[in-house]
Parts: sequence; structure tokens; C-alpha cells
Amino acid sequence: MYLRSCKSSVMIIVKRRRIFFLLLVIIVFIVVIFEWHSDQSSVRTFPTKFSERDYVSFPVFQENTINHITRIWKPTKSRARVFDMVEDQLVKSECVLLDTPNGTTPICIYDPSNDRMISSYVKDYGTWEHDLLNATGSVFLRYPELSFFDLGCNIGVYTLYVAKLGGHVVAVDAVWTSLSLLHTSVKLGHFQKRVTIIWNAVSDVYENVTVEIPPSNVGGAHLVSKKSTDSSDFTNLVETVTLNDFIEFFKSKKVFMKMDIEGYELRALRGGQDFFESVDVRYILMEWVHHRYNDNGNKIIHILLPYGFLPYTNINQHIMLNIDRSNTWPENVFWIKR
Repeated sequence: MYLRSCKSSVMIIVKRRRIFFLLLVIIVFIVVIFEWHSDQSSVRTFPTKFSERDYVSFPVFQENTINHITRIWKPTKSRARVFDMVEDQLVKSECVLLDTPNGTTPICIYDPSNDRMISSYVKDYGTWEHDLLNATGSVFLRYPELSFFDLGCNIGVYTLYVAKLGGHVVAVDAVWTSLSLLHTSVKLGHFQKRVTIIWNAVSDVYENVTVEIPPSNVGGAHLVSKKSTDSSDFTNLVETVTLNDFIEFFKSKKVFMKMDIEGYELRALRGGQDFFESVDVRYILMEWVHHRYNDNGNKIIHILLPYGFLPYTNINQHIMLNIDRSNTWPENVFWIKR
């Protein structure tokens, strides 16, 4: 009898432990599901009328492409094309939030699986080139009267960042789909009066050129030497302008210029003599990685030095770079006018 009682007690304890263990497993499972759901919901999205549709990074338009070309830009006094795309032509997109010192602002991105560099990073972290953005922002917080000239704006990380700080921006890019995303971001942020979007490539001659976009990296889009003569090649055809064509946008203004045009910086500078003589450019943030190991770097140096620019690795600490060792410079350089 005593053994039966002991056995019964043991069975009860075992059952209770099983029940306890089962409840513990269920609780852990619920917690895991809850945490996963929280992570998913923490991705900060800004809904647009395109949000529920599939991504379309490079949509195909109707055969009458020429009409679309003339509808997405309006003429200026110069050759610069002010981007003016109508609503039904905008690229379908997801919009997330970009972090700035003045709070967040919507930024529309490519499908991260198609643009694994900038769009993917912005979606995950709400920023891109954080140190350079902060350095740029610190200048605009000190000198709010500056205008920002964003050459190679891509989807507009720098453009929107500066606009959120209250600055006026002229944003230029050769890829019209990126400008379409920026166009939507500007509207969502209510920056229409602060941001002018230009659809051109910048060079030292006027011509129609072909834009080549690397797989999974729209920000790496660059101009190739071959010229496209096919006027229906809307996705990859773009017209070049020179820096001199932007004088009308910056009259009587002090300017901070960013140059990230994938190796075309030298040609752009060569076409800008009147620009630098007419426009008070105080700062230039230039991507240097393409010029480290070739003679283009020395040629850029010899163009900018006479205008009073000196190269620095940090815009706030004023750590000057060695002119004679440009092959050791960082990937991005700040040029500051003396």
C-alpha cells in the first residue's frame, strides 16, 4: 500500500513537471513570436499609394517613349532639365524614414533586393554614410544660409537630410528612376519649395550618353564612353550639361557642393570655369576613391587649388591632407575654400 502511494505521488509529480515544461515551451514560443512581430513592425515605413503594389525598379513604358521624355522635364534658361514627372509615371516604391538632427523625414527607396547598397542600408538603419552626413549637417547648422548642390544625388539621402535642416537644394542625377523616388520623397516631406531636381549628367561637353547601372547597386550608375543614338532608349539615355548651366540656380548664394558622380568629377570640373568664378562655393564633398591611383587626382588638385580650395579629411577638425600623397587620401575628401 505504501509503495502504491509513493508510486502515485511520483506519477503526479512527473505529470506536473510535464505540464510545467509544456507551459514553459508555450510561453517561450509566444515570446519568440511576439519579439519577431515587434521587429517586423519596427521597420519604419511611410505608406504611399504604391505601398501595396509590387516593387518596380525599372518600369517599361508605352512604345511612344518620346512623349514621356518631354513630359518629365521642363526647360530652363540653360540646358539643365528640371525634373517634372507626372504622378502616373512615378516609380512604385516603399518609403521609410531617414534620420536627421531635426527628426525623421520620408525617403522612398528601391526594392532592397535590387539595390543592396544604399536602399538596403537606409531601410535597415535609417541613414547612409552617417559620419559624412553628420559632418555635412554640422556645416548647415552653423551656416543656414548655405545652399546645397547635390551632384549624383541618387535617391536623395543628402538632399533630404539638408532639406530637413532647412537648406535649399539643387539635386542632380542621370538616373530618372532615382529622381522619381526623390520626387515622391520631396512631396511627402513638403520640401517642394526647398528642392529643385535636375535630370542630367554633368560633363565638360554637351552630348547624349549612356548610363550603365551595375547589378544590385543603382548608386553605382556611371556614364560609359559609348554614346547612345537610339532615342527610344529612355532608361539609359541622358543628356549632359556643364557646371556653367547651374549658375542661374545659385546667384548671390554661398554653396556647399557634393560630387559623387562615379569618376566623372574631373570632366565636370573642367566644364565649370564660369561656375566657380560666378558662384561662391565654400565647401566640396568629393568621392575620391576613383581618383586615388590615376592622374585624374592630380588634375583635380590643379583645378581646385587656384580657386582657393584645400583638401581635408575632416570638415570640423580641419585636418589637411598631403597634396603630394593623394593616393593615400580617404574615399571621400572635403575641399574647403580658404
